[in-house]
Amino acid sequence: MILRGILVGEFNEDIENSGNSRACAQIDANARDLPLRLCALLRLATNSLLFALALLGLTTSRCAAQSAIVKSYADRGSAFYERGDLDAAITDFDAVISFEPSLPAAHYNRGNALFRKGEYADAIRDYDQAISVDSKFARAYRNRATAYYILDRLDLAKADSQKAIGLNPKLATAYLILGAVEEQQGRLDQAIAAFDKCLRLQPGLAEGYNFRGSALRKRGDLRTAISDYNRAMELNPGLVSALNNRALTFMAMGDARAAASDMDKAISLAPASSALYFNRGAMRLERGDFNGAIADMNEAISRDPKLVNAYVDRGRARAELNDIDGAVSDYNQALEVNPRSFLAYNNRAVIEQQQGDLERAIKDFSKAIEIDPESALAWGNRGLTYMIEGKDNEGRRDLERAYKLDPRSKDVFERRSKAIVAKRAIA
Repeated sequence: MILRGILVGEFNEDIENSGNSRACAQIDANARDLPLRLCALLRLATNSLLFALALLGLTTSRCAAQSAIVKSYADRGSAFYERGDLDAAITDFDAVISFEPSLPAAHYNRGNALFRKGEYADAIRDYDQAISVDSKFARAYRNRATAYYILDRLDLAKADSQKAIGLNPKLATAYLILGAVEEQQGRLDQAIAAFDKCLRLQPGLAEGYNFRGSALRKRGDLRTAISDYNRAMELNPGLVSALNNRALTFMAMGDARAAASDMDKAISLAPASSALYFNRGAMRLERGDFNGAIADMNEAISRDPKLVNAYVDRGRARAELNDIDGAVSDYNQALEVNPRSFLAYNNRAVIEQQQGDLERAIKDFSKAIEIDPESALAWGNRGLTYMIEGKDNEGRRDLERAYKLDPRSKDVFERRSKAIVAKRAIA
């Protein structure tokens, strides 16, 4: 029997204690709450328009009839926006801009509609235009910061959020964006300080507690994170991302029952969310409920066929149920969606190693290393495969590289390499 490689995720020091060679799944809570929290940012950044007549800034040289036309487009566009008919809103905002091309509020409003459609680059261009006309437009800087954050242009997001704060130190949501950037860049103390400031300015902002809870969770302060999520849901019982985040935190604390309860409730509130089904499936996978995990990954994929890691995790669950063909099919589908999926290459290689197709396994582990050369997991798995093949020098070279990248990996990989050598000796 071929010793199995490690399937996925961060290295788990207790991998050998599971009673078999299955790698324990690790829910990446820091990543998996991100789509839901981005929805909260989007809503906060674009929850109001600037089309009061006073803000229109119509010049006295405009005739009354033309001013009335502009106001009618502005009012109707705002109504469409509030109803969620974003295309109709954009059409009316286009008309406002055709009459008043230098009106900052018009570009701001159209930018918000584009933002809500997910057209972030176009939204940024409108915020650019608003700022070019009014360089003190704090909310435009804040919203542009949010768009930059979503596009992972974190340095620009930070600069814009700081500019918004400089222009309006009482703009609480600008601190929220700044904190989100600091959190993504790993500066957790600075992130928490920014969230603290946000909440001092706006203590009733549920999203502020939600975001601070996530930073506290990353810092390892799980109980305080739970307190923040509790407060977020007291303020907004329907805040799905807070339920999701609390579930992930309960899971990290080992309270699977509380985690499952929160995730079930979150799904009941947002049944169209692929992210929630994916997270619940990942929890079920970690608990060993492989059929439940497959059911949830099916739901996630039906809602978002491009959700790469849903194919990966469904493949893992199928592999655990010895549905090898199904697992390989899932890893292949993951690679069709994202040809640079590290996890899909690594996991497919593990199966190839199990099946004795060592040449193909080494090829897939090598591809995983190409995608993430800092992964001790892939280096170690390829090293073990070389040793199974009898290429001890190549295997030892890869294992040494794995130990340098993650010293914690040494005990597990050393035990496995010694087992390989011992098995060869008695063969």
